[in-house]
Amino acid sequence: TNNDELTLENVFDLIRFHEKSGIFYSENLRQEIEFISFHFFELSELQEEKVSHLKIETIEKILENYQLQLRDENQLINFVNGLYLRDQKYSNLYEFVCFSNVDENKLSEFIDIFDINDITTEIWLNISYRLKEKIMNFDSNLNRNRYKCKIKNFLMNNNNDFDGIINHLRRESKG
Repeated sequence: TNNDELTLENVFDLIRFHEKSGIFYSENLRQEIEFISFHFFELSELQEEKVSHLKIETIEKILENYQLQLRDENQLINFVNGLYLRDQKYSNLYEFVCFSNVDENKLSEFIDIFDINDITTEIWLNISYRLKEKIMNFDSNLNRNRYKCKIKNFLMNNNNDFDGIINHLRRESKG
């Protein structure tokens, strides 16, 4: 298995074989991890089942590898959400998600499935970067309406000096 060419079809079989004796196959493992990282955008959805059968340490090495290629950050959080729904032992994989680049729908999905008891310092730091960002799609009309005050002008009525604020409040509270 030392001279096997890495392909999308054989990489998972090879890496599972080499995981068993990582000390002897450390160079093979390194190459296979880089290969999977480089092709992650293709493999994560099509081969999610095979990825989930890798050791969690191997998955971490794939996600932290400098060769990691993603379509976007939503792809990564979708992948981690899938693993996390199977087993909460995968919660630490959220440490590799850049939450600042996750869209609102995927962030909402994460919030719905994530158990706060699984949070680590690194996950919290990644989420907090997102929380510190300026909100880009701020609807100013919604905000204006939310905080719109009802203003009532009280004009001086020379015919009735006592038809002011206090009488208005009395009339409103009776209705």
